Parts: sequence; structure tokens; C-alpha cells
Amino acid sequence: MIGYSDLGLHRIGLFATRHPKFAWPVLCVALFLAIFGVSNLKTDASLTKAFHSGTPEYHTYQKLTSTFPGSEHDIFVLVQGADLFKPEVLAALQELHFELPLIDHVQSAASIFALRKSVSTSPDPDPLIPEEVPETKAELDALEQAILSHPMARQRLISPRTRDGQLTIFALSIDPEKDDAKLRSLLIGEVTEVSKQLLQPLQLEFTIGGVPMARQELLQATKTDAKVFSALGFLVGLIIGAFVFRRWQFVIVASVCPLIAIVAGIGTIGLFGGLYSPFMNGIPPLIMAIAFTDCMHLLFAIRGNAQSGMPVEQAVQRACEEVGPACGIASLTTAAALLSLALAPSPLVQEFGLWAAAAAIVAVCIVFLALPLLCLVAFRGMANPETTPHLDSFALLARGCRRLGGFVKTHSFKISIVSLLLTVVLAATYYALEPRYRLSDQVPINGSFRVVNTTLDRFIGGSGPVYVVVRWDPKSAPSDTKLFRAVSAAHTVLQAASPERNVLSLKSLGSGFPDMPDASEAQSVEAMTLFSSDVQSRLLQRARGGALVSVLMPDINADEMAPFAASVDQALGAVRQQHPEFSFVVTSLPVLLAEGAPSLISQINKSLIAAFAVVIAMLALMFRSWQAGAISLLPNVLPVFTAGCVIYLIAGGLEYASIIALTVGFGLAVDDTAHFLNRLKLEHEKAGPMSDPVSAALEHVGPILVVTSIILVCGLAVTAFGELRTAYLFGTTCIAILIGALVADLLILPALLFVMSRHKALRLWC
Repeated sequence: MIGYSDLGLHRIGLFATRHPKFAWPVLCVALFLAIFGVSNLKTDASLTKAFHSGTPEYHTYQKLTSTFPGSEHDIFVLVQGADLFKPEVLAALQELHFELPLIDHVQSAASIFALRKSVSTSPDPDPLIPEEVPETKAELDALEQAILSHPMARQRLISPRTRDGQLTIFALSIDPEKDDAKLRSLLIGEVTEVSKQLLQPLQLEFTIGGVPMARQELLQATKTDAKVFSALGFLVGLIIGAFVFRRWQFVIVASVCPLIAIVAGIGTIGLFGGLYSPFMNGIPPLIMAIAFTDCMHLLFAIRGNAQSGMPVEQAVQRACEEVGPACGIASLTTAAALLSLALAPSPLVQEFGLWAAAAAIVAVCIVFLALPLLCLVAFRGMANPETTPHLDSFALLARGCRRLGGFVKTHSFKISIVSLLLTVVLAATYYALEPRYRLSDQVPINGSFRVVNTTLDRFIGGSGPVYVVVRWDPKSAPSDTKLFRAVSAAHTVLQAASPERNVLSLKSLGSGFPDMPDASEAQSVEAMTLFSSDVQSRLLQRARGGALVSVLMPDINADEMAPFAASVDQALGAVRQQHPEFSFVVTSLPVLLAEGAPSLISQINKSLIAAFAVVIAMLALMFRSWQAGAISLLPNVLPVFTAGCVIYLIAGGLEYASIIALTVGFGLAVDDTAHFLNRLKLEHEKAGPMSDPVSAALEHVGPILVVTSIILVCGLAVTAFGELRTAYLFGTTCIAILIGALVADLLILPALLFVMSRHKALRLWC
């Protein structure tokens, strides 16, 4: 037997079997602490936490958000209608502009009703839209033309009329100190209610967006998905367990243990103060996978022992002794694979790796503790659990695996060569995958944030801002003229990089108006000082030493956004030389994500390669054989490379969810190998001179691998019902790996073992 190669984890099961009176209180205390941890679990829906690191790009973005909080705390109300320039519609929109700032924690509202005429009309320009809305068509047409040509409004606050109607935007500046989950929910609710009261009577459509809305939706989706995945996963396990075992006692044990394990795993995070982020939604399926797999292997062993005439206590104890070490090894190797994520530079990814690894260990410990106790209660006094042979699906699978074993033995060399060549081809395809990232892919599929981005891209050509931040030392503030010249130079660079878009800056306050398209420098400087503080605060923060130059870009992938930002930064080189007292940096949330995502994904990918080496080395160490580690490499890396090809087909490149799923899936794939090698060792120990340990191991463990893989695939398929695309991608990737691992462990691993058994130099180590 394997002995202590699993660090003695299986001894928890032996303890529970031999001392149930002591084990029950331990389980109850553990469950109480887990429930307490779940009740105290806090969620985190930050869009940037994955990039909280010491990189210059992140520090630059931090400075932006501290100088201009609106870049991360503005809420947008998008209003859409067939004709926004009807008198009654304008009047309702104007009332909305005045009502929204009255909501608690809303500091100001920017909309077409905050626009002013150019400084050429008056030193203190009047509002472009008067308090009394015009009534005649001529006046309304002239007003519409003035607004559409206003430099602060075009491609910003209003769109031209199209076949889809017309769009206008209200940007609400929110107090950053009040942007927490509870207040944010109340605030969004009030904004929604006010907008509904004023706009619905006129049949105007409205949508609420902005980063706060994205956080709120992400938070809600994270909670919902966690509940849905856990509930549906439990239901799937219940149904399939009933089909396989056909005894309610087995079904209850096989279903309750994973449920307790999920509660314990999630509760551990809350108990030790961890935050439950959208990344953590991969943990419930992971725990379910580990717990169901361990339960199935142990229950099949218990059933087999009981059928041979053992009493319940002895059947459970023997199962823990024979199968338990493999369950422990599988969980330890899974935890080792997940710990590779701790090498990533992102705190969010590191936390996921650490908590997921802890969950893997907690899951197997809970199974070892709970399953024997439940079995002692459920199976006591039960008659021999043998089923009618022609109805026993397990027996049918065993016959199929026996035939498969004969085929693999006959063609073992061919299968080994083909699998080796296939691995090389798929590995080349996998390493050709490019990192991919898009902000809208990280939020709920049907959420307002994504709808808003799509609407903005369609109506005004852009939803993602790119900023050039002009900075200076606040202690030695430059003159207005020097500041204007520096901002104007940056404005020119950004406009040249995106000539078809409307660049907004302090320069826009004094030029671009219909009556003065080419304002003099003196007039522009004067306009810069005259405009209202609400307008200026979005473009200039004198006390904090910063000014903004911005352009709106479409919601594009990182491989498009990052080169654009880099080209702008390069073009600013000459501006930096001309204005040495200022600094010029390119940043924004889309830019940060675009610049950081490829690097972070690539580093996680490298850590996965490290996980290959560590896990294979662990298998060799735990089975005390280098051959066991070496022969495990091919069947475990091939499923990962296969999943890489699936990722390319459904996503086009590596994303956060997929690269983390590859790591999780690799850890789960190793589970099958650990159980197969464990059974091989057991079969070899009792083998006679004419026996075939490889075929016997395949016949014994193959059906269990098939059943557990079906359960896991069906359980992970529930991610298709989630609100987040990342959850779907995670589930699909894990499913691809599990299917690939099943094929590899039923075909490739036995083939390699058959080839090894024929060569004395490579004979089986058992």
C-alpha cells in the first residue's frame, strides 16, 4: 500500500471510522465555524484589483483616480429617444438635470444643460439652453445645431439623429467617500427612480452605467452565480448518483459530503477574513469536483468491500486504507497546481491560488471526516448492496473498460506514438495563443454596463476614455498661459492620434465654438478661467496639480488599445522636451487593463508550466518512483494543450478565466492519474504470475473515472447558466480538460504502462 505518501490525510477517515463519538463533535464544530464564515463573508467587485501591484502603470492610474475621482466614480444616465428636441422632451430632460444633483452624494451633473456659450458672447457666458425651452421649430433646430457643434458636447454628451434615434448623456459626479456597496446600491436605486418618473411618461428609454454600476452588477452576479453553481452542482450530483448507485443511502452520502465541503471551503475564506471576488466563483465547482471524485472512489470501494461480506465498519476502514491515500495525493497535487498561481504578480490572482489550494485540502479533509460517519449511519443494518447485474451500470462500464483494455494492450505502441505526436502539435498550437482582454467581457453579459458600452459605441463612437494627464508641482503652480500651452500641445497629439474623434481638454473651453472656431490664445486662457467649477473640475484640478486631455475610444481588445496608448505616449516625447516643467502620462481604466492584462496572463501561463514540473515531481515523490512521475507527464499535459485549442475556438485567445481554469483543470486531471496509479500499485501487490495489473487497474478504476468525469462535466456545465462570461469560459475550459483527461487516463496512460511493462529497463516500479 502507499502508506504515508499522502502526508497521512487518509488517517482522518480511519479516525472517524474507529472513533465516531469523537468525530461527530469535530464535524459539528467544523460545520458551525464554516457557516459562521459564510455568514461573515465579504465580497469584492473591484475591476482593477487584479492589477494592484507595484508597476509604474498602476501607480500612474492611482494618481489619476486620486486627482480626478470622477474617472472611477461617475455614474452615467443614457437617455434615448426618437426626437430629443421636442419642447416637452427638452423640458423633462432639463428637469432631470436639475433633480439628479439633489440626490444624496451626487456632487454635480454634466449634461447638455450645463453647456455655455463661447466667451465671445460675454465674459460670463450664458447657458446654451435657456431656462424657458424654445417652442418654435426654427428655434429648436438652431438650438440642436448649436449643441451638436459645441466642443464640449459633440461625441460626448449627445449624438446626431440616426435611424435608431438620438442619445444624450447625464454624467453624475459621485462623492468617492460614499462609493461603497450599500450606499452605491441605494444611490443607483434613487437615480433609477428619479429617471423613471421623469422619462417614462414620454416613452424615453434610459440606461444607467459607469464603473460604480459595473461594480454593483459584478457584485450581484458574483453572489448569484455562487448560489446557482452550488445548488445546481448539488442537484446534478444527486441525480447522477441516484442513477449510478440506485440506493438512496449511497445517493445521500455522495450528495451531502460535497455540499458540506463547499460550505466548509467557502466558510474558510470568510472565517479568515478573505474577500470573495468574481475570481472566487471558480472555487465552488473546484470543491464540488474534488469532493464528488473522492466520494465516488471511496463509495465504490465501500460497496465492493460490502459485497465481499465485510461489515460496514470494516468496509469503510478498508476503503480509507486502500483508496484514501490516492484521494489525499490527488488533493495535494491539485493544491500544488493552484499554489503556482501565487507566483503571479497580481494580489487578486495570488489570493485565488492560496484560497483555492486551501479549499482543495479542506474538501478532502471534510470528505474523510464526514463520509465515514454518514456511511456508518446510513449503511448500518443494510442488506448486501449488490444490484441486479443487468441493471448495474457500473458492471456495464467495467465490461466496457475490460474490452478497452484489450484494445489498448494490442495497440499500445501505436497509441503511445500518436499521443506523443499529438501532444507536440497541440503544444505548438497552445503556445501560439495570444493574451486577450476586454473590459466588457468581465461584467455580466446582460448587465447595464455592457449595454451602455454597446450603446455609446454605436451612437457616439466610443465608450472607453483614454487620458493624457498633464501634471506639475502644485507648490510652484505655472501661469495660466504656460498651463494652456502644455495642455494644448497634449491636445494636439491626442487629436492627431485619433483625428475622427472629439478630444476634450481645457483647450476645448475656448475654441471650437461655431462663432469662434479659432480662438486666440488669450481668449482661450480667459475661457479657461471663466467656465463653471463643475466643468473645470472634470478637466482641471489646480490644487492637486493635474489637467486632463481625453478622447473616447470604442470597447476594443487589449491588443488594439495597448498599441494606441503606446503610440500616443511615444508622440508625447517631443511635448515633454518643449514643456520640461510638466509631466505627460497616458492612462485610464481601459489603458491600465490593456497594458497589464497581457503581461499578467503571460506570467500566469508561465506559472502553469512550473506547476507541470512541481506536480509531476510530487507524484514521483509520493509514489516513491521517478517512473511514476515521468509516465504521468504526457497524460496530464495533453488535456491542457487540448483545452488550449478549445479556448482558441470559443474565445480567440487566453483570458484570465481561461488561464486560471487551465491551472484548476490541470490539478483535477492529475486526480484521475493518481487514482489509476494507486489502483495499479494495489493490483500489482496481489497479482499472480499470470495476472495483468494494468488491465486489472483499468477494469477496476476505469468505470469510476467515467462516472466521476460525467458528474464533474455536468456539474461544471451549470456555469452556462451564470451571469458572467468569465464563469462560462472557466467552466468550458475545465470541461475540455476533464474530457481530455478521461481519454488520456483510459487510453494513453495504460498504453504507456503496457509499453513500459514490455521493457525490462523500464519495467513497472510497483
